[in-house]
Amino acid sequence: MSNFWKPTESWGEVVRDVGRFVTFRMDTALCDRLSWRHFAIGLLITWLVGIARNWDLPSAPVWASLGLASVAYIFAMAFAIWFFTLWLAEKKPSYWRTLTMVALTATPGLIYGIPVEMMMDLPAAKSTNLAFLFLVATYRVALALTYMCRAHGFSFWQSFFTLGAPICAIIIGLHASGRVQTVLDMMGGNRDRGHTVSEVETEMLNNICCLSLPAGGLFLLIYLALVGESRWSKERARRKRLLEEREAREMAEEKPSSWVEESPDDHRDS
Repeated sequence: MSNFWKPTESWGEVVRDVGRFVTFRMDTALCDRLSWRHFAIGLLITWLVGIARNWDLPSAPVWASLGLASVAYIFAMAFAIWFFTLWLAEKKPSYWRTLTMVALTATPGLIYGIPVEMMMDLPAAKSTNLAFLFLVATYRVALALTYMCRAHGFSFWQSFFTLGAPICAIIIGLHASGRVQTVLDMMGGNRDRGHTVSEVETEMLNNICCLSLPAGGLFLLIYLALVGESRWSKERARRKRLLEEREAREMAEEKPSSWVEESPDDHRDS
């Protein structure tokens, strides 16, 4: 694995790597050579996506208008994914490479910059923005799943539950703090809502939040079961290796005594 802070690739090669990453053509070698140059491009993309989310919302806070919310988000999400990966991966994962992965998955979010509010009426624009939100979220999760399978050798289900556990935890945290609606409006582009919330949206959010708690518990239990199974498999492999080494040593110790050659005098006596 290459050193994250000492890249061996040129900027042109890094850009090609980013193109391969966002089109699901990444392989283990690409995941292992992610460096600060890949992270720099991912950070730039994340910052631009953060600006694109709120470019047409004058009432957005300054930190959100400057794209800082999206930048802060990738650091928190990367830590959560890294922490859950830590207990299941064969080798200790790199936080910086995990952070680079999360930053690069922001690339599909560039479609938030499309000025749909200028191209259609407000209700249609809101529906389009929500569709963008769904597509971007699905694309990002798919990229992250692919990375975890390629970088850590996880199966699909190991990647799915390792990634799903922190996502459920975030939803539960937003629900507990009462910020689900605010985050959905910001990410989905629901502008000029005022203080009105439709019954359909309220029911949808309540269902999501109610399901997130048991889903989060289920994801956590399955994740812990996967960790336990992985550790037990490693322990069995370690014990088998130690047993084979002990048997090999015992055989090596027995060979000299059993291979003693008979002297010529023994043949004459017989």
